[in-house]
Amino acid sequence: MGFLSITSFNIDASTVSFKDILKTNHKLTLWRIFIIFWMLFFLVTCGIWQNLDIRYLTKQSYLMTLLYFILVIPLRIEKRTKTSTNTKSSESSNCNDVPFRSKLAYIFAMIGMNSAITATFVYWILLRKSLPYLPPLYYWWFGINPHGLSFVLIFIDVVYFTNITFSYSHCIYAIIYYVLYTLMMTFNFFLTKEWLYPVLDIYSKTAKIIYPCLAISVTFIHSLLTFFCRLRRRINKSKSE
Repeated sequence: MGFLSITSFNIDASTVSFKDILKTNHKLTLWRIFIIFWMLFFLVTCGIWQNLDIRYLTKQSYLMTLLYFILVIPLRIEKRTKTSTNTKSSESSNCNDVPFRSKLAYIFAMIGMNSAITATFVYWILLRKSLPYLPPLYYWWFGINPHGLSFVLIFIDVVYFTNITFSYSHCIYAIIYYVLYTLMMTFNFFLTKEWLYPVLDIYSKTAKIIYPCLAISVTFIHSLLTFFCRLRRRINKSKSE
């Protein structure tokens, strides 16, 4: 399997114009457009009332989720027909026909979902108690929206609508991302003398515990997401037979 090969990406690469969307009442595409505007509005409000600092993991996972929805907008769900079971060789040959745009959506979905879960757990378990009191609306918009809701939206879209099938070996993408993110945090520390996340201070006593746990959690999260994607594909396959 090639480094950029995809085992399954069941999306038709044909584009859909906005006029066609309105004529055919393409509900899925309209829903994705709504999500894009929702996320863009959040980024605007975040930039106005907060500091839109993309160095933070939450902002990066949110941006990757947004890029995923933008990339899949001109794509339509593949029509499922009753066909015989394809062999692994035929599946691998079809992998080469996947457009680069779809591969980017695949990578953003995979890394974005992984980082979104990590950011959500870090926020609610380690950071939320140390933050000052927030009004209910402010608390929901800047708390629950980027730390939970964005993951739910991309998870439903990836698993249920696009039916992407992740590969267990592609966990390397998420690992590379987290290694680069750690290097970025370290470089930022040397410039500002402050850690973006004090709990991830590589010089702290807890670093020997946190970073191995983070590596294990990244692998576990990717395996869990891959399991759900493959389970959904099996269910769809059994229904079509």
